[in-house]
Amino acid sequence: MCSFIKIKNSFYIMHGDNKYFDEFYNYILEDIEPSSKSKKAIFNIIRDLTGRRGLKHSFEKIDADTQEEIIDKWINLIDSTIY
Repeated sequence: MCSFIKIKNSFYIMHGDNKYFDEFYNYILEDIEPSSKSKKAIFNIIRDLTGRRGLKHSFEKIDADTQEEIIDKWINLIDSTIY
């Protein structure tokens, strides 16, 4: 399952069964801060990447489990660098 939400003439795509789906779209659409600064940084990177031609289609094709693994890894990289 893939959910599409149109924001300012761009599509930001994350699978609906991705554990980050609700928190990501609450941040993107409602400006509700994520539960950590690392998540906020990653969500901003995903927003930037998925707003670019070609990359948004590639991210869309990644299954939810792999998207979660990527996001988890990026959050851990940021946390290990900052803390």
